[in-house]
Amino acid sequence: MAHHTNTGFTLLEVLVVLTLIGLMAGIVAPDLLTMTDRIAFAMNRERFERGMASLPYEAFRQKKDFLLSSTAKKGAVAEDAAEPLVAVALETAENSQENLVAMPIVTEPAALNIPADWVLKVEPPILYRKLGYCTGGTIDLEVGQARYAYELKAPDCRPVAK
Repeated sequence: MAHHTNTGFTLLEVLVVLTLIGLMAGIVAPDLLTMTDRIAFAMNRERFERGMASLPYEAFRQKKDFLLSSTAKKGAVAEDAAEPLVAVALETAENSQENLVAMPIVTEPAALNIPADWVLKVEPPILYRKLGYCTGGTIDLEVGQARYAYELKAPDCRPVAK
């Protein structure tokens, strides 16, 4: 007489395993969404810092002076609406630090592409000379409730977190 044994899983065992997998996915999935947001923010911040560090070289490469200026606060009137932080080409190299504040902002030649909801305060506006050096200053980056401060020391203007 042949004895047959059934190998495999019962329906109850399969349902228990599927329920456990569903519970674990329900716990992990919200954290994955938050983690991807944090990674995207970290990448944008790193890209911003690399862009800041490359501005002296950009001024040297393009043989133009640039002015790094603040962005307007979000929610300001239409003329002052937030726009990307830009390095501005100067008409002449003889402009003094006092005259830099009133200069018009143009979108070229070297814009720093930052997210629209980031607000930057540059005190004083930083002049990047075509020889590859700058006047130095501080940059305060506001991202929602978070604040990040950088110090740029003349002549190389490498951003250093405060």
